[in-house]
Amino acid sequence: MPDLNTLAPGVFVLALLVIAASSIHFAGRIATSKVPMQWGVDGKPTWYAPRSLGLWWMLGFMLIVGGGLLAMTRFVESEKVTGLSYSLILLSVTTAAIQIWHLNAVSKWAARQ
Repeated sequence: MPDLNTLAPGVFVLALLVIAASSIHFAGRIATSKVPMQWGVDGKPTWYAPRSLGLWWMLGFMLIVGGGLLAMTRFVESEKVTGLSYSLILLSVTTAAIQIWHLNAVSKWAARQ
């Protein structure tokens, strides 16, 4: 089994690929000019973003936040690297899952428009 310091960057890159692939996949299914970014308790969208931003913002978020965590693992004391590596893995997995869930929900919403 690879060590955590090798696994975390690999999971991060894989998550970036999954996020990019899901954006490309769902771009063909979402024909609306705006994308709901949040839903209220009544199930209706509460605010929208332009289509491009709605499809691709998560990739930028991951590059900034995940890239920052990855960079920090290179510059902090060795006893803190394990926690940062776990944080990077958790961020990568949850962000990729949320991206897929969100774009699937948007795709269903767009089909009803």
